[in-house]
Amino acid sequence: MKSLIKFGQEIVNILDSLEIEPILYGSLAYRYYSKDKKTKVNDVDMLVREKYFEEIQRELRKRKIKSRYSRKWHVLQIFNGKLLVELDSVDFWQKGRVEVGKKVNIGGLKVKVISLGGLRKIYRKSVKECTKNPKDYKKKLEGLEK
Repeated sequence: MKSLIKFGQEIVNILDSLEIEPILYGSLAYRYYSKDKKTKVNDVDMLVREKYFEEIQRELRKRKIKSRYSRKWHVLQIFNGKLLVELDSVDFWQKGRVEVGKKVNIGGLKVKVISLGGLRKIYRKSVKECTKNPKDYKKKLEGLEK
């Protein structure tokens, strides 16, 4: 987990240099709010405006960091070996509207996090609409409502 956090911070630093502010969400944000240390975090998920993806990719190429942009899924995946940071389009997935919380420090990853209410909203929507692992989203939603 430490190496994933360190890689996440490296990407946040790159985004900062481009004056792009990401918003942390997903499992790491869930773990932050729920304080559930048992939650498995496979990647760092952040929301960014999709219009910046190509600019981000150019900077990543300069730094020899591997990435893949899926226009179909509106996501920019950034790789370091088995480590993964996903930049999801806030415009597509959240229709540009997301409740932003405060800037946090999670084991050295310093980034703005989605608000607790915003994360709950995402998991509520995922429980209703997601065909892949809806039980996982339901469990996380229950963990946030304690």
